[in-house]
Amino acid sequence: MTDAKPNDDLTRYAERLDRVLSEIEDAAEALKDLKTEIKSAGFDPAALVAVAKLKRDDDKRKRAEERLQQLALYAQRLGVQLDLAL
Repeated sequence: MTDAKPNDDLTRYAERLDRVLSEIEDAAEALKDLKTEIKSAGFDPAALVAVAKLKRDDDKRKRAEERLQQLALYAQRLGVQLDLAL
């Protein structure tokens, strides 16, 4: 460890870390409560979580496709040959 940074920095990092960890704990509790609520409404929480993950994965795929299309457009406009082996 180095003493190059003042203790104020270390204190701020420790405080931020504590806040983030508390937020994670709060989010985990909220997720647990939500799953209980979903189950009490007659739905399968695991299935709903799986659907949410699929949707998130699909959103990520769409964003990646959009970035790739933008890359191809830029390359074309700049006269750069892309060799995409699919």
